[in-house]
Amino acid sequence: MQDVIRSAVLACALLVAPTAAHAEFATCDKASDELASFRDRDNYIELAAAYTNECSGQSLLLGEGQIFIDRIRSADDPESRQKSVRQAVTLLENQLSKLTSTTADLDEAAVAAMSKELACENHALDSRAALVDGGCEHNLVNEDGTVGLQKWWPRANSGPVFDESFVIPFFATNAACAGQKPTPGSVCDQAFDRTFLPVLEFQSVMHGQVRPAANQKPADQITVEYSDRHRRWKSYLSDTGFQYPWELTINRALRGGFDEIAQRERAPTSRFIIGHPTVALSYNDTSPDGNQTQAMGVLKLLGFKRWQYSGNRARHVLGISATATFADLAEVDDTGLGVMLEYNQFAVGWSSHGGEDVFSVSVDLGELLSGPNSIEGWLKKLE
Repeated sequence: MQDVIRSAVLACALLVAPTAAHAEFATCDKASDELASFRDRDNYIELAAAYTNECSGQSLLLGEGQIFIDRIRSADDPESRQKSVRQAVTLLENQLSKLTSTTADLDEAAVAAMSKELACENHALDSRAALVDGGCEHNLVNEDGTVGLQKWWPRANSGPVFDESFVIPFFATNAACAGQKPTPGSVCDQAFDRTFLPVLEFQSVMHGQVRPAANQKPADQITVEYSDRHRRWKSYLSDTGFQYPWELTINRALRGGFDEIAQRERAPTSRFIIGHPTVALSYNDTSPDGNQTQAMGVLKLLGFKRWQYSGNRARHVLGISATATFADLAEVDDTGLGVMLEYNQFAVGWSSHGGEDVFSVSVDLGELLSGPNSIEGWLKKLE
């Protein structure tokens, strides 16, 4: 009950408070040269999109109503989240109405689109039927092709979440400005700042603050997903074959950086084999009896591995590599070139030593040095 009273008092206080948010949003709290660069866009639609994406954190529209965003993020159940989202959306609806009543030269098309979006957001908290009754069942697309509302169906069993946001239609009454590049001091630039930017701020807050909070996953689900990703990364490092430092470095770099493990991004399902030394047991039938089987050094020059995850463990690890081989076989050249096929931690190979076929079987040397120390452990590797 106290929360209800506090929310009502807070909403009333914010409704009567002067609207001081637009100045902070318009400058985006940037230095003049940064702001000039920020506004150097190809056209006003692109400029509007940039404000929507980059400046929501500079808006003061929610004010102390930021408590609603905090409640959305900390909600443990869909009902609590839905209630907090509705409070935030209703607050923005009321503030937009207040702005419209006190500012005469706002762009009417922009106000209408933003009012429609906020209304549809609240309908989305109710039901699909409410969306249909509210006229929110279809996209609204302007004649000039700018974007309208996006299908506001509530998603089942996840509380209120919103589809991708849009840049609200603007300059519908000033179509000549829509395709122009922003020019400081121009008529179109003044119109953008005076008639459209105040309304765009509401869209930016919905896009940059309310929607991400409403769409975020519950904490327990995030914990489960993090744990699953951790297990997959661990399996990637332990079940897909030993990697030497240079292989880890190159494979990380090819994945786009060196921080993917810390960020717990999706574990890879493939990797390269690069300059990987190992040993094998070789066989050549042309060598004299007693010398047909010898230990052989193998350098996997370049190869590729692929696998799939089952139960967060990498399984069915398949690999192929071009190899250089070194063996002291009687009546056969010591060096050769060939190919090696791998399944899980075991491999078979073929190489040509001066025209003589040499076959080999092996277990990765790295696995021998770092793998299981029991028969049961190796049998588990074969699963």
